[in-house]
Amino acid sequence: MLAIGVLLLVLSLRYRPKKIAARKAKLGNKESHFTNWRNKLTKNEGSPAALIALAAGVVSVEYMTMVTYFTSIGLIAGAGFSFPKALGTFAAYCTIMILPALLLTFGRLLFHDKISPLLSRLDAWVSKYFESFLGWIFAIVGIVLIFYSIGPLIA
Repeated sequence: MLAIGVLLLVLSLRYRPKKIAARKAKLGNKESHFTNWRNKLTKNEGSPAALIALAAGVVSVEYMTMVTYFTSIGLIAGAGFSFPKALGTFAAYCTIMILPALLLTFGRLLFHDKISPLLSRLDAWVSKYFESFLGWIFAIVGIVLIFYSIGPLIA
């Protein structure tokens, strides 16, 4: 775990703003790596390896959210509630977890013309800062893994 943490921390250095700008200048490409990758995948120009990498990323995110879901099931089951109360609590939990996605989906369907400019600006912002954001995520996860793995070594 320590090695993975150090690797992620070192990898995060590749995503510093100056490094990103130098890479873009060297390639002469004004679009971000994220935008190029997304365009290749949505236009069926991507390689199978890129699609597998995307799928692996989705699986890892799904795994992280699944852990919280199973934890909530365990907490509700271990709380000693009667079946109707446990069922109601679980239904409330599921509603709270699904409600944001439902609101966003229906908002997009009902207010398409009003929300499209906002989504376009959001897309441009995410595309512009994605690589820097990715570097921060690598650094944070790397530091957490380093501290998590060093703790038992020190104790």
